[in-house]
Amino acid sequence: MLDQFNRKFGKPAEYRGDAFRACIAWKWTFVDSEKNRINLILQHNCQDDEDYMSGNAVKLSMRNLIEKERLCFEARRPEPRKPAEELREKKFDIKYFVPD
Repeated sequence: MLDQFNRKFGKPAEYRGDAFRACIAWKWTFVDSEKNRINLILQHNCQDDEDYMSGNAVKLSMRNLIEKERLCFEARRPEPRKPAEELREKKFDIKYFVPD
């Protein structure tokens, strides 16, 4: 499958994978005629256990639309998020996780 993608799209711009090569991915980045930024990821998973299934996945995303959606979400959010440090200062209480 990777050979077919290389023939059609050229060499990938990026390679990602874990140290054991159980999950590897190749990423191509394109800009279409309407200036949309498109990412294409071919992912292969060799691991086959209860958490992961071996096989291939093809993922497509338009980065500019994701960014547009994020900006819209932030504009509609009533108050900004609290910084993580501020949230960590709150005292942890196990009672929130134990039913009455």
